[in-house]
Amino acid sequence: MHQSKLGGHLVDLGPNWIHGLKENPIFNLAKELDESLFDVPEVVPSVYDQTGHLLGKEDGRQQSEIMWGIIEEAFKYSDKESASIPQDQSLLDFFKLKLKEKQVPDATAERVLQACRSWGDYVGGAIDRQSLKYFWLEETIDGGEELW
Repeated sequence: MHQSKLGGHLVDLGPNWIHGLKENPIFNLAKELDESLFDVPEVVPSVYDQTGHLLGKEDGRQQSEIMWGIIEEAFKYSDKESASIPQDQSLLDFFKLKLKEKQVPDATAERVLQACRSWGDYVGGAIDRQSLKYFWLEETIDGGEELW
């Protein structure tokens, strides 16, 4: 959280949101520095498919809920069963299994698989190479609350 010159302009550098407020040192620092924090109400995301087509709000909400729900399941499964999960079982394998178990229609499942590949942007590795065995290590600070 500081300023730096970029292209001749001062820009603020640092986090744009704080995830998990319990025992989070960034949240504590922001409070101590009397930073402006605000809670953003949950919104329905704008979701596009792989061809750039904007999905309807309900389809976008459903796809987002399925994707984040499976990620949450993967965290819990990885944390609880890590010792027994084969190292070569990937997060993508887990997604495919869960989509089949949930009997998600093919078109929706394909969009969820496309969207879940964005998880690699968060963790710096493609989900077909992200080992489910160690996935629990990627989980963020507990809390569920977010401030911007």
